[in-house]
Amino acid sequence: MKKKVCLRFMAFVGVLAGAAFWNWKNRAYEDDLKKYGDKYYEYFQLLDQWLTSRNEGKRIANFFRQENIGKIAIYGMGELANRLFEELEGSDIQILYGIDRDICCTNSRITDIYYPDDILPEVDAIVITPFLSAEGIEKNLEKKCGYRLISLDQIIYSL
Repeated sequence: MKKKVCLRFMAFVGVLAGAAFWNWKNRAYEDDLKKYGDKYYEYFQLLDQWLTSRNEGKRIANFFRQENIGKIAIYGMGELANRLFEELEGSDIQILYGIDRDICCTNSRITDIYYPDDILPEVDAIVITPFLSAEGIEKNLEKKCGYRLISLDQIIYSL
């Protein structure tokens, strides 16, 4: 009799432990979903503003001209960097190189890409395309170069 009670108790504790683990795992999954959802909502907002500005005839090249910036580097070699490259292609703004922590896995249209720790050739400004991480990237780059650092969202929302 004691053996059955003990086994039932252990089964009950096992079910409780499994339910607690399941709840913890789902909560972590929901937290991840919210984090990524928030991130992609910010990206959507930026792209929506960018497209709205383009439809109104506002161009990023004009921002650079007004700021006396002719030569830039782009930090982050993801899709936003490709859109920026396409926007500036054919303009008088020169994209001299890209910067990325993971050069081997980039899908960039820029051919010369440096690691952030490399010696970076001189430019008028570095545009940081992963704008949600811009603050940390700026802190790292400020230590190594004196170039002007501008996050992509600063440019887009100022058009």
